[in-house]
Amino acid sequence: MRIKIAKTAGFCFGVDRAVKMAFDTAENSPNAVTLGPIIHNPQIVSRLESMGVRSVSSPEEILPDTTVVIRSHGVGQPVYDYLCEHHIPFVDATCPFVAKIHQIVKEYSEKGYLILIAGDKTHPEVEGIVGFCRSGAVAFNREEELRKMTEKNPEWTSRPAILVAQTTFNIQEWRKSAFFAKKVYTNLIIFDTICNATEMRQQEAIVLA
Repeated sequence: MRIKIAKTAGFCFGVDRAVKMAFDTAENSPNAVTLGPIIHNPQIVSRLESMGVRSVSSPEEILPDTTVVIRSHGVGQPVYDYLCEHHIPFVDATCPFVAKIHQIVKEYSEKGYLILIAGDKTHPEVEGIVGFCRSGAVAFNREEELRKMTEKNPEWTSRPAILVAQTTFNIQEWRKSAFFAKKVYTNLIIFDTICNATEMRQQEAIVLA
């Protein structure tokens, strides 16, 4: 058996940035936590724990005089509101590409647009994006799922709407979903928010396979 390592293997820009910010915080703050594991990598999480940085699952678990590191997936507006209201210092390691999606959906949801999100609704990144939507958000993982939800809610198609994607969404599924949405939603704006690193890695995986 041969094992090939992809040229694009390793941390993407956003994750690498978040990890460095977490270690910097660990060195400079006597009490620090991450809001959720900083990365899905047990070695990195273990190193942070050895420096006294543990992971908490919700803002309510944060003790006084603790600095919080927001991971690259980002969080929704209610979390920022909670941290500010309770005067909890935080280091925002949200990936800039994810933060850009937050800005987009916040702007358009305030205008009353329906927000269509191509992504895993249980993923922290998508949960964070939904947390910036005030006028209704619909997350779906496949074009077929969007099609079925649209059939059950035909009134959606006449509403002003935008379509964004989780930064790590499958490229092929995105293209199918965007093609369908463009045909059915009469007042749709599409933002291709899939990260370039995601596209490069998925393309390389196809070549290696």
